Amino acid sequence: MSVASRSPNGRSRRCRRADPIHFEEESAFATREEAEWEVFRRRWQAVTGENLDATSQD
Repeated sequence: MSVASRSPNGRSRRCRRADPIHFEEESAFATREEAEWEVFRRRWQAVTGENLDATSQD
């Protein structure tokens, strides 16, 4: 499973529906839940500026 939430230059940014989708080949997840957590974590950081610890999903 890949994540498609960053621009080609690797920087996080807010996406619009008209923006093309860019896939990250280096991000791979064993489960859908892991992928959803990463997307949530990135969105949280984009909105609040706070970086959630990747290990705090429990």
